[in-house]
Amino acid sequence: MFGEHAVVYGQPAIAVPLNNLRATATITAAGHSLEKLEVDAPGIAMHTCFDKLAEDHPLAAAILETMRTLNISKAPGGTLHVHSALPVAAGLGSSAAITIAIARALAACFATELPATAAAQIASAVEHLHHGTSSGIDPTVIAHHAAICFTKNKDPEFIYPHSSLELVIADSGLTGSTREAVNAVRKLHSDSPDRFSSIFAEIGALAFSARAPLEAGKHEMLGALMNANHSLLQAIGVSTALLDALCAAAIQAGAYGAKLTGAGTGGCMIALVDKSGAPKVQKALLAAGAKSASITTLESTTR
Repeated sequence: MFGEHAVVYGQPAIAVPLNNLRATATITAAGHSLEKLEVDAPGIAMHTCFDKLAEDHPLAAAILETMRTLNISKAPGGTLHVHSALPVAAGLGSSAAITIAIARALAACFATELPATAAAQIASAVEHLHHGTSSGIDPTVIAHHAAICFTKNKDPEFIYPHSSLELVIADSGLTGSTREAVNAVRKLHSDSPDRFSSIFAEIGALAFSARAPLEAGKHEMLGALMNANHSLLQAIGVSTALLDALCAAAIQAGAYGAKLTGAGTGGCMIALVDKSGAPKVQKALLAAGAKSASITTLESTTR
């Protein structure tokens, strides 16, 4: 929600879970009598044996990293069914969500406990393999399914919103590579370290400032901070004309604020809205060119 890219450089970031967009994984007919693990992932039109996948394939990597973590020498027999409602390469943490779902399915198959921190570490390792750099924020928020303030190499701080938060999430329909976006920003930072370090510090300050209004339910203040964060992401070159247009359309339709989410260069944007105005913003985003737009609620929580 706040802090993309800057979080890789040690700045704080804020992330919230998505209640209506999830990944699931189950293992059916599992048992030692079955010799092979089959992988069924209809979302990517895949049905194959695990041992036929390259070790660096995202699904194989998730299985292998989980087996290493749980000290399992042989994959179970059966069929691993993987389903995800999250668009791929869209800035919503789909790879982390799928990895964690697989890890939990394997742990359940072997009747082994998998703490949230261990699940997050598995997903971070797989993200590092495929993205080149992983801040760890997506795995952490997904594994704990809680709003967090995250700083790299520190324990996450949980956030407890006093009132519910309504978001509209729109997919631009353009895929963005996290690895390519992170590498491009790294090069820019290397070429202009003072300028980009200053921008990252500003993004970090926005994330720090967002925690209090998020907890207090001060949505107008939170929306203004989102707008400012988006402007800084534009400054480091990770937004697109369509993402900018979608953010503008959301605000024009009454959103408190809007910004791209994730690594950028495509993918999704989010808009903070009043519950009664969510359908209007959703309709405006679709009219402005979004491939899809969904409404999700972050419920209030207590310590």
